[in-house]
Amino acid sequence: MDTIILRTLTEKSTLGVGKLGYLKVGELMKLEKHPYLRRIYYTYSGISFCAEVLRKIGIPEDYLIAKPGINPELCDKLNEEKQSKIGFFERQHIRKRKKGNKIEYLGFVRATNTFSKRELQAINHNKF
Repeated sequence: MDTIILRTLTEKSTLGVGKLGYLKVGELMKLEKHPYLRRIYYTYSGISFCAEVLRKIGIPEDYLIAKPGINPELCDKLNEEKQSKIGFFERQHIRKRKKGNKIEYLGFVRATNTFSKRELQAINHNKF
């Protein structure tokens, strides 16, 4: 008999998977990595988010899937729908704002924490 472990993550939970797995969900939302979190939700069968996080990362109730389960096509459809609603100038503004948030967040983290070797490599290779 197989047992399935389903992790329901909150904002304070560490993601634990993917290239940004060492960050907490709330930190990823602060860095505006909503598409990344949506991709995690739709492609990992053992990971779900609480209702508040799902609302904040932009997954409406119509697009919820039964867990455990995956549906990458629904993720692509949702991302296309969200991109089509954003105009060109709004996209430019979002890019500038994301860069500012990243710099602000890194300054905060560097002042308060020490980094592991993996975290330093991710920062140096611009994967963060």
